[in-house]
Amino acid sequence: MECAVSETLNKIIIFAFAAMIASLSSACSNGKRSDSSGHVKHSIFSSCAEAPQFPDVPETLNDPVERADYLTLHFWDSLDHSAPTIDSAVVEQLMANFLSVLPYASEAGIGKAVAALLDAARESSANGMYGYVMQLAEHYLYEPDSPMFDEQLYAMFLRYQLAAGDNKEDGDWGAAAVARDRLDQITRNTPGQAAPDFTFTQPDGSTATLLREDSRAGILLFFYEPGCDRCHEAARLLSSSATLQRAVADEAVRVVMVYPGDDYAAWAADSAVAAQGWERGIDLSGTIDSEELYVVRATPSFYLISPDGLIILKDARLSEIARALGL
Repeated sequence: MECAVSETLNKIIIFAFAAMIASLSSACSNGKRSDSSGHVKHSIFSSCAEAPQFPDVPETLNDPVERADYLTLHFWDSLDHSAPTIDSAVVEQLMANFLSVLPYASEAGIGKAVAALLDAARESSANGMYGYVMQLAEHYLYEPDSPMFDEQLYAMFLRYQLAAGDNKEDGDWGAAAVARDRLDQITRNTPGQAAPDFTFTQPDGSTATLLREDSRAGILLFFYEPGCDRCHEAARLLSSSATLQRAVADEAVRVVMVYPGDDYAAWAADSAVAAQGWERGIDLSGTIDSEELYVVRATPSFYLISPDGLIILKDARLSEIARALGL
C-alpha cells in the first residue's frame, strides 16, 4: 500500500513539474532570443537574461516528499535575481508554479524553500523582485477568492518580512504594522480553538447566544450583510440542499446567520434570506467587531463549529462548507 501511495505522489509531482515547464514556455514567448546555435531561449527578464532551468532531482531521492523538498528548495536556483529589470508576467507564472508544488513538500521543506526564495530576492533591491514576490504571495495566498488561498503558508512570508527587518530599515512602519495585523488575524479563530460566544438579536426582538448548553448540534455560522447579492446566492444554494435542511430539522446542525453591522433597518428588511429552521440575527451591541471575536474579511463568511464548541473551519468559502458537510 505504501509503495502505491509513493508511486502516486511521485506521478503527481512529475505531472506538476511538466505543467510548470509548459506554462513557463508559454509565458516566456514574448522574451525569446536565439543562441549561437540558432536555438530559441526564453527570458524571464526583460533584459533577455537566460530563462531559469528547473533543478534535476537526484535519482537517489526516492521518497516523494523528499523529492518535493529538493525541488522547492532549488526551484529558483538558476534565476538571476539581480537582473536590472524583471518580466512581471513570467515571474508571476513562476510564483504560481512554485506555490502549486509547495503542498507536496514537508513542513520543514516548505519553510526552507520560502526562506531561500526571499533570501535570493533580497540580494538585489534594484529590480523590485523582493517586493513583487511579497505582493504575489499576498495575491495568491491571502485573497479570499484565490484558489490557492492558504493563510498559514502566507504567514511564513509575513514572518520572514518582519524578521528580516526590511520595514524598519526602509522606514516603512506602516507595512510592518499591516504584516503584524495580518499575522494576528491568521492566528485567531484557527481550527481547534474554542469558538467565541456572543449574543445576537432576533427578528422578534428576543436575544439568543451562539453557543447553547442545551444543544449538541454542530453550528454553521454564516456572517452576511443585507443587500449582499453573494450572501443571498449562498443562502439560496444552502437552503436548496435537502441534506442540510434534513440535518437542521433533525437538530443535528444549527444554521446561524448573523449580520455583524449596525444598519438595523436594512437588516430587518432583508428577512427573506433565511430558510426554515435557520436562526437569523444582528449584533446590535457591536461586540463581534469591537472585541474582534471573529475574523471576517469578506461576506459571505462561514465558520463550521463542532457540537462541543470548537472551530472546524475558519472564515471558509461556500465550497469548503459544502465539502465538509457533504452537500
